Amino acid sequence: MAHGRRDDYDHDTSRRSRDSKTRKKESDHWMQHAVKKEGSFTAQANRAKMSVPAFTNEVLSDPTKFSMTTRRRANLAKTFAKNRP
Repeated sequence: MAHGRRDDYDHDTSRRSRDSKTRKKESDHWMQHAVKKEGSFTAQANRAKMSVPAFTNEVLSDPTKFSMTTRRRANLAKTFAKNRP
């Protein structure tokens, strides 16, 4: 060991860079796996007699009136709307 460096330093950095490449591939497709119950937020919006964007704005404007699950769904709907082609 020279100058306080570990002998396996080069090995660790190569593994770290390989893992980050793998993580990047996985993170590219996170939206495909983000929805747990498909159509549930739309159903909530329909029960409130609103469109999905209107219901999203309603939930995010006063989040204390809604459950944490609904708030998370609204935030996800907002994210999906931003990333639409």
